[in-house]
Amino acid sequence: MLKEFLNDGEISRDEADERQWRYRATQIDLAGKSHLAQAIGLAAVAQGYRVLYRKTHALLDEIAEATIDGARKPFMENLATIPPFDH
Repeated sequence: MLKEFLNDGEISRDEADERQWRYRATQIDLAGKSHLAQAIGLAAVAQGYRVLYRKTHALLDEIAEATIDGARKPFMENLATIPPFDH
């Protein structure tokens, strides 16, 4: 695979390594985003914060419903101002 990045000897091996690294970095599978979000949420809870975990489609449905009901602003304010737990 490195040969693809050497471009017939027109670039140095170091530059080829850099290009290969950049290429591989763009090919990262982004699966596991939900697991990452859950881990961040659990860390926040451990520090005394409250967290709201929603799947994107569910949160968008809730925002749309609040908008239809004329309550979008208070709904969004409520999301942004959830106080931390009292220890």
